[in-house]
Amino acid sequence: MTQWFDRTLFEGLRTEQNVAWGGSMHLLDQVTSTNDAALEAAQSGEATGAVFIAREQTAGRGRRGNAWLAEPGEGLLISVLHRYRGDTERLLGLSLVVGLAVRDAVQECLNSTNRTSSSSVRAQVKWPNDVLVSGKKIAGVLVETRTVGEREIGIVMGVGLNLHSRSFPRELPDATSLALLGVDEEERRVERVTVYLLAALAKKLDAFLLQDFSPFLPELVDADYLHERRIRVGKVEGRGSGFDTAGRLLIADERGQVVPVISGTVEMLDGAV
Repeated sequence: MTQWFDRTLFEGLRTEQNVAWGGSMHLLDQVTSTNDAALEAAQSGEATGAVFIAREQTAGRGRRGNAWLAEPGEGLLISVLHRYRGDTERLLGLSLVVGLAVRDAVQECLNSTNRTSSSSVRAQVKWPNDVLVSGKKIAGVLVETRTVGEREIGIVMGVGLNLHSRSFPRELPDATSLALLGVDEEERRVERVTVYLLAALAKKLDAFLLQDFSPFLPELVDADYLHERRIRVGKVEGRGSGFDTAGRLLIADERGQVVPVISGTVEMLDGAV
């Protein structure tokens, strides 16, 4: 047990939930980023399901090099390694699938607390890599890959999830946390939330690698924060209209033409986050 992570509690919860991942657990008091640690471990032969959790990141990053800001011990900073042999094109849409897993873990926490058990409090996915509750960001996802040897790819699924914070820096006006959402202290313990997340990730990733992205589209439609909202990504402006089978965001412009967007930053045009 470290001061901030109880391995005995984690192992008990992992066994109770029948979660295979997490048998190899790396606890890092301070690291540049958990993704960096996991990518390095992929090169040295670490197995699928290895978990890297940090109390503090000195260079935590989100998508497109953006910084991920979190006070030490206030959030779950985690990366999970999966070793993959296959066509990289089959990994299209993986970030959204990981987002759905994070959404499931957050929803599990919300549903556990009577105060937030109402169906009106829902976690949603915001393309390309955010998880929101009531329009405020609670988690971010960063999926990275690295070639290992001649035929294998190390997939690293990084997640930053706000657990205990009750205030955020001025540059994060639209952030929230499990604490602010009323989830009690026991339910938002890092060990418990880690188990929820690992269970959801393993389930979603197994299905994704067996089938591909398409079967997740109905679930994404239900969880899509951008659906029917007025948005702009680069020069494309219109209403969010779901996703295609490659995980690209679809935007219906004013002429009714549906334009797929593969990357970019979403600008909300209807006053939402």
